[in-house]
Amino acid sequence: MVHPDDVHLLHDWAMYGPRNEEIAKLVEALAKRGIRVETIEAQIEAFLREKLRELEQA
Repeated sequence: MVHPDDVHLLHDWAMYGPRNEEIAKLVEALAKRGIRVETIEAQIEAFLREKLRELEQA
C-alpha cells in the first residue's frame, strides 16, 4: 500500500519542512521568546516518538 502523502509530503519533509504555515509561525514565536530551535525540534521529536510508541502498542 502506498501512503497518500508519499510523494508530496513524506519525501520532501526533511528538505522543505511542513506545508502547514502555522507550524513555522509557532516555531518562530517560540524562538522570539528565547527558546532555541534545536530545543523546539527535540520536543517535536519526543512527541512524535511517543505517538509512534502508542501506535505500536495498540
